[in-house]
Amino acid sequence: MDPLNAKGLIEIRSQLLKGKIPKECLGCYKREQQGLDSARKLALRNYSHQYEEKLSKTSPNGKSEDSSLEFIDLSLGNKCNSYCITCHPYYSTQIAKWTQQQKINPTLEKIEEFTKNKIFNLPCQQTKSFYFQGGEPLLSPKHEGILEKLLPNAKETSLSYNTNLTVLPSKVLSLWKEFKNIQVWISIDGIGEMQEYLRPPIKWERLTRNLALIRQLPNVEINFTSVVHALNLLSLNDIFTFAEKNSTQNKAPQLIFLETPSLLKPDSLSKGSIEEAKKEWEGSRHNLTPSVSRDSIDKFFTKIKGAKTLSPYLLVFIRKLEKDYQLIRPDKVSKLLK
Repeated sequence: MDPLNAKGLIEIRSQLLKGKIPKECLGCYKREQQGLDSARKLALRNYSHQYEEKLSKTSPNGKSEDSSLEFIDLSLGNKCNSYCITCHPYYSTQIAKWTQQQKINPTLEKIEEFTKNKIFNLPCQQTKSFYFQGGEPLLSPKHEGILEKLLPNAKETSLSYNTNLTVLPSKVLSLWKEFKNIQVWISIDGIGEMQEYLRPPIKWERLTRNLALIRQLPNVEINFTSVVHALNLLSLNDIFTFAEKNSTQNKAPQLIFLETPSLLKPDSLSKGSIEEAKKEWEGSRHNLTPSVSRDSIDKFFTKIKGAKTLSPYLLVFIRKLEKDYQLIRPDKVSKLLK
């Protein structure tokens, strides 16, 4: 089978050639409507100069005769060391175990590790950019083998990661030194105890320790990404401040406005809690660097209204998590759950 002409990819190309937006692309368009950057815009910035060449090798039905891959996105399975409350079993073995215990999704299929043999059956020998995600990609037993396979062209190859950075094998750190550059996108939904509460059972100290280690590598660019949801609305200033201080270019975090699970959307909070969070943000935003992310939070607070009272389903969900993971509720969460 030709992986570049899988049925789904042919259909996507066919729709794009007809001026239609495939359902797989809707997520990017939604982010752009929120004033945020997107994978689509990133691809346009990086590869638009190749558009005419790629188009000339694509037939009207969507089949491509181009065998080269400039960029490969590798999802290395859902093995993860964290239960991020906003995540999904598809992306985390920890959540998969918990949901099965609750009989929420007892028939959930296990997401298998993507093996290096499958990866290197792809025509990626000339590929210059790889993006790793999971799960937690730095936990994948296949990850180090993949990097070793890429060593012959490492000085011309860029790597990018979506990680919680609480895992950093010494061998990976050593291998990274050989590559052209490394972009690390670190997921934070709070600072200190808030991060530990929202992403149990990981420890903040491990993240900051590993952050100090990768900061020593001259070829590593540090960035942050954050999910905005009902429980961290009073932590937004803390997240922005930490990201601007610790990112390589003092940038604000890249934001994801939560869609699912719906009970963790900010509208599950009471109107009073939303107003308190809005007031907190407006009182501190002027201390932050102007950015698309800061403007997006401003716009966000003009749209959310909240409910007459706190959603009882949200409270039940939180209490269950706190009991199962022995979590101590931070004050900033308690203020919102009223």
